[in-house]
Amino acid sequence: MEQRDYEQLADRLKRRGFIPHIAASKEEAKAQILDIAGNGSVGFGGSSGIHSLGIYETLKEQGNDVFWHWKDEDKAAARRKAFDADVYLCTANALTMAGEIVEIDGTGNRVGAMIFGPEKIIVVAAENKLAADVESGIAQIKKNVCSGNARRLKMKTPCAATGSCGNCISGDSMCRVTVVFSQPTRNAKEFHVILLQEALGL
Repeated sequence: MEQRDYEQLADRLKRRGFIPHIAASKEEAKAQILDIAGNGSVGFGGSSGIHSLGIYETLKEQGNDVFWHWKDEDKAAARRKAFDADVYLCTANALTMAGEIVEIDGTGNRVGAMIFGPEKIIVVAAENKLAADVESGIAQIKKNVCSGNARRLKMKTPCAATGSCGNCISGDSMCRVTVVFSQPTRNAKEFHVILLQEALGL
């Protein structure tokens, strides 16, 4: 996308009640996240993209309380603490050109926190997560994100084996909850969306 397209998308997000930011690089996105988070406690949703930015380590070094089930031995406790943090940080599974955020979750901690958790939310929406509309966004998530995570976690799902969604109903299913944020919920006092002009994560 060209810069003017990102500006148009930022305008659409703003009209929906989100607080948009445009980041030209991963380094700029990281700086924006650290600035928005400030001194607050930060909960993390599972994200290989966020992991690659090294934000967890930087926040710990500067003294923030951080809660991430990828890093803590007691994963259930970390998920609950993340839900009660000052800030919740995750990535968008997909972002439509109309400014809607699409998320698919298996455990529900990520979408639960985004819906009724911390009052300040930061979502990174990378270039590879952009989609024309909700329907194509869901298809894109199931093809790329769900299948990639299923393989990473060694889940026994059709998508892990073939890379294509089999609409499975099983104990290992990655696609249990689908949520579309057309606006922030009333619980969210600040819902920041960082539009990253680079690919990030699956």
